[in-house]
Amino acid sequence: MMLKGACLAAIALAVGFSSSAAADESTASLILSGEKFAKAGKWVEAKQTFENILTKEPTNGTALYDLGLVLAHLGDLDRAAKLERLAIEANPQCIPAYLELAFIQSKRKQFDEAERVLAQAIKLDPSNKAAQKSYDAIKHRVKVETASKVNEEEPKDLAAEVTTVPPGESEATKALITRGATAYRQGKLDMAERLMGQALASSPRSAAAHAALGVILGAKGDIDGQVREEREALVIEPGNAPAHANLGWALLQKGNPAEAMKSYHRALELNPELVDAEIGQGVTLFRTGKEEAGIAVLQEAVKRHPDRPLTKLNLGAVLQASGRNEEAIVYLQEAHRQMPASSDAARRLAAALLETGAHARAAEAYRALSEKLPNDSDARVGLGLALVQLQDTTGAARQFKRAVELDERCSAARAGLAMVAEINGDVAEARKQLSLARQIDPSSEIVRESLSRLADAKKDSEI
Repeated sequence: MMLKGACLAAIALAVGFSSSAAADESTASLILSGEKFAKAGKWVEAKQTFENILTKEPTNGTALYDLGLVLAHLGDLDRAAKLERLAIEANPQCIPAYLELAFIQSKRKQFDEAERVLAQAIKLDPSNKAAQKSYDAIKHRVKVETASKVNEEEPKDLAAEVTTVPPGESEATKALITRGATAYRQGKLDMAERLMGQALASSPRSAAAHAALGVILGAKGDIDGQVREEREALVIEPGNAPAHANLGWALLQKGNPAEAMKSYHRALELNPELVDAEIGQGVTLFRTGKEEAGIAVLQEAVKRHPDRPLTKLNLGAVLQASGRNEEAIVYLQEAHRQMPASSDAARRLAAALLETGAHARAAEAYRALSEKLPNDSDARVGLGLALVQLQDTTGAARQFKRAVELDERCSAARAGLAMVAEINGDVAEARKQLSLARQIDPSSEIVRESLSRLADAKKDSEI
C-alpha cells in the first residue's frame, strides 16, 4: 500500500530496444510510462505495462529487469528471479539485474547463490561499489543492500485472530501465538516466525496460528508463503474473517485485485466491523483506477473506526498519491498522533508538509525522522530539500552528502547536491552531480530538465 521513497533506484538502463527508430521511440515511451506507474506505487499498472512490452519484445532487457523489480515488490519472488536471469541473458552487462537477482536470493536466504551472482557482477565491473558492498554484506550473512532498494511497507496490524485467540486452542498454543504477535509488533519478524512455527508444531490445525504466520511471512516479503498459510487457515476454518482479509492483502500484492476484492468482501460478510478488510477494499479500488470510490470507502472507514489510526494513515496515503496534500495532512497528523512510533506515518506527513510549502514544519518532521532512523537516506533527502527552501544551503548540502554516504545510488541526493551547487554558483559541480544522478536513474525527468537548463545557460553565456 505504500509508495517508494525519494531514493527510488534506477529502473531503466541504456539497453537496446527493437531495431527500427520508430519502435525504439515507442518502446522507450512505454518503459517510461511503466516506470512512472512504479514510482507512483501503481504496481498493477506497472506490471501490465512491462508485460505488454514483453509480449511484443520478449528479449527486451530493460522491460525484463523492470518487470522483475515490480514482481519482487509484489512478492512474486520466483517470477522476479527468472526475469532478472532473462534480463542478464539479454544484456550480460546489466549490473543492476545482477544486484536485483542477488537481493531476491538473499530475501529467500539463498546466500551462496547471491554471493556467486554478485561475484559475477564485480568481475564485469570491478569498480562498482554497490556490488562490492552487497558482496561484503552477503559474506557476513546480513541483509543485502542493492541498487534496487525497495522501501518496505511497515507491517500491517496482525488481525483479530492473534489478539483474540480462539477458546478451542490449548493454553500452550495460545501462549505461543500471543508471544509471536508481540514479537511481530516489535518488528522481530524472525522470532515471530519461529514462535508461530512452534505453535503449529504444538497444534497443526490451528487456523489462528496459520493466519498469523501468513501475515508474518508477508511482512518478510514472502507473499507466496502468506497466500499458502492464509488458505490453509481457511481450509481449517472457512469462516475465519481475518484470514480472508489477510489473503486479500496478499493477493493484491501479487497483482490480483479482483480476487483480493472477493476476499475482502467475504471477510466483511463474516465480520462487518473488520477494519483491515475495509481498508483493503478502499486501497484496492484506488489502485485499480477507481480513485474516488477508494477514497470514499476509506473516509467511511475513518468515520466508523475513529480509534483506529490505520484508517487515517491509509486515507492520508491515497489522498497524498492523488496530489491532495492539504487534505492528506489532516489525516496523517492524526495518524501520527495516534501511533507516534510509526515511521511511515511520520514520513508521509513530512512529505505532505514539504509538498504544500510548510517548509519549517517539514524540516522539523524530517529532522525527527532522521534522528529516529539515522541510516535512512530518504529522510536525509527530505530534510535537505526542506532546508534548501529555508535558504540553509550549508545544512542542506550536509544532509544530501550524508544520504549519498548511506546510499551511493540515491539519485535524489545527487540532484539535491546539484541544486545546492547551482544556488552557490558552482555550475561545474552542479553538472557533475546531475551527470552522476543520470547514470543512476536515466529515466528521471527532473535530472534531464536540469541538465538541459544548465546546457542552455552555458550556451547563452558563450554568446
